[in-house]
Amino acid sequence: MNINKYTKAGEYHKLRGEENQDGLFFSKTPYYVLAAAADGATECKNSGEGAETACLALRNFIEREGEKIYGFSDEKTAYLLIEHTLYFLESNSGLSGKEIQEYGSTLAAAYINKKTGETIFINLGDGCVFSICGGSLKTELKPKRFKGGPCLTTTEGAYRAVEIKRVRLKFGDSVMLCTDGFLNIIGTNNRRRGEISKLIKAENFEKLNSLLDKACEKDDFSYIAVKRTLRKR
Repeated sequence: MNINKYTKAGEYHKLRGEENQDGLFFSKTPYYVLAAAADGATECKNSGEGAETACLALRNFIEREGEKIYGFSDEKTAYLLIEHTLYFLESNSGLSGKEIQEYGSTLAAAYINKKTGETIFINLGDGCVFSICGGSLKTELKPKRFKGGPCLTTTEGAYRAVEIKRVRLKFGDSVMLCTDGFLNIIGTNNRRRGEISKLIKAENFEKLNSLLDKACEKDDFSYIAVKRTLRKR
């Protein structure tokens, strides 16, 4: 598996002297690969920690359930994942004396079986999940907003808003998870959108990152991309 990632604090947090509130996560075992991107909600005081905790909760959920998850219904997977995330967030908020709502974040993830390529995409909120196959870029799960804002891990009934999609990745296929700040950069300028799209399709992440270094965006922006490759002997 090849991994590329990028994250940068937006102008809003820079001007306020605050840290980047996005969280990226990657983990692998001999059996699976797990990647995640979480965007801490700006209005939540502990959202950066919340985004990191959501990724850790996801990893722990995968470690506990393992390949059984492939046999779960989408509804069961969504419910168990959110309940597990809330448990992790409640443990953190209890220790710090903060309300759990102050830890809200979005969450996008990909759980990939290394042997079979069977993959589960997960998306909650206004992030996005792409696949890159043979030079073609496909949106697997679109960003969603409710009443002007994204559904967060701490939103009541959040499990109902979780979207799940199952695909089988071939060798050479890639997945890309990104936060809404990254989507904002793509969408604000037609010329830049075309250039970024071309770089993603070519999987030229070095040039993509150089372009992002020069980009100016109010929100934090991040992505993580994972390519399924043949195991080297």
